[in-house]
Amino acid sequence: MALQYESHNQESPFGLYGPLNEKLNFFRNKLDTWVENQKELADKVAAEQKAAIAKKQAEVDHNVTSLLALTIDENLHVDGKENVHDVQGRVETEQQRVDTLQKQLDGKKQELEELRKEYNEFKERAVEVRRQKQETEMSKETTIDDLTRGIINYKYLGLDFERVPNDKLRFCFTQLDPSNPSRKFWFEMDVTELDCSIPNCEPPIRSETREQLVQAFNKNEDMQEFVLGMRRAFLEVLAGQVHTPPTTKQNLSILS
Repeated sequence: MALQYESHNQESPFGLYGPLNEKLNFFRNKLDTWVENQKELADKVAAEQKAAIAKKQAEVDHNVTSLLALTIDENLHVDGKENVHDVQGRVETEQQRVDTLQKQLDGKKQELEELRKEYNEFKERAVEVRRQKQETEMSKETTIDDLTRGIINYKYLGLDFERVPNDKLRFCFTQLDPSNPSRKFWFEMDVTELDCSIPNCEPPIRSETREQLVQAFNKNEDMQEFVLGMRRAFLEVLAGQVHTPPTTKQNLSILS
């Protein structure tokens, strides 16, 4: 059965929301409850065993006293020894029970240690996820800044861009079709997730080509090579050629 976590919609100590925060809260609450239950159980077991040992010791003392008082009678003396042996046997049985309970308690302590270890692992993962998120946000800001500077240089070569709904960027090429220089070739770039994607493209390019260009950009974040690759793809669609992504970076003069 899947675990159910109670959602509080609050930020964790690590600045996270959602399922990971809920799971951390669940394990923290589970750990606290388990510790309290085990403490109560240990206290109860200790009290019971202390009382049992004291009772048996009192019985032993009583029987020894009775035995000494009756040593003049041989038959009673023998019976006294037998009674002492019986009591000692019961004490040994109780001691074995105490040992068994102690082993169980040691096992519970081991489970507690494993839960603490698991909690610490989740905490470390939360810190790492937060660090990666911060790095991603910084990388996005840098990418957009670099893109803005680069686009200024590309405009005079027939490249323009604009922001469209849902935080997407639309890149539009002209000057590609000699018979119709004003014809637009465009694609939309979505950078709202950890990896960018190309949800729309007109005219369509081969899906394999688009996937290769997107994967290359997500790996090296080279905006110049990505834009050049899309331009080459449009040119080859225009010419009816099969596009094969280049293996080396081309000079910016390819746009001329």
